[in-house]
Amino acid sequence: MKKMRKAAAGIAAAAVVMSMSMNTLAAGSIVGSIDMTKVESDKGKVELKAIEPEMFEEELQEIIEGLNKAPAEATLKEAFELVLKEGEELPKIELFSVEGLEKEDIDLDELKFLSPVMNLEITEAEPTEEDPVKVTFVANNVTDDIEVYVLHYCIGHKFPEHIVDGKVYKEHISEEGIWELLETELESENEVSAYFHSAGGPVALVYMEKTEEEEGETDTTEVAP
Repeated sequence: MKKMRKAAAGIAAAAVVMSMSMNTLAAGSIVGSIDMTKVESDKGKVELKAIEPEMFEEELQEIIEGLNKAPAEATLKEAFELVLKEGEELPKIELFSVEGLEKEDIDLDELKFLSPVMNLEITEAEPTEEDPVKVTFVANNVTDDIEVYVLHYCIGHKFPEHIVDGKVYKEHISEEGIWELLETELESENEVSAYFHSAGGPVALVYMEKTEEEEGETDTTEVAP
């Protein structure tokens, strides 16, 4: 009887450990998703760190911590809705490539987190619109059926003249930080790179499911001789 009780207790303990492990993974653990020590840049020095308490001003810190607590399967829209205060609207996030503005308003319901929000620091280089810094991330969960982007909180972003919802905005520098999306290039099976025009800040890798047409474009067809 005692052996049976010990065996039952062992099974119960194992179930608890397994449950805790699954919950940790569901929270978007950095371990196993992003290799933080292998981040590289084409100029200067770059470092990727986990978010720590009081790393940013209170309002931004609360948003980042809230995003990192969102369910693993939450879309960006659902994650931001969890951190919005009453009366606040979802941020309008624009997509940028190294050439500049690509798309004015991204549908946040199509994107999910591939990593938690982390802090990227670029030193010994001054990224600008004209001379951005290329940063390469090692992501162990990149697959062929997803398109990866970098969600970036940019401070002091320089906007060219552009039109949003029919309204013309002249070239200006944003005084407040904004969330933006950066296109990435696939460097290898598990490496993606993006171009930063400011010295880092809060970042997260996010992804969008590819359509069948987009998947077909990335496939290679070998013709037998």
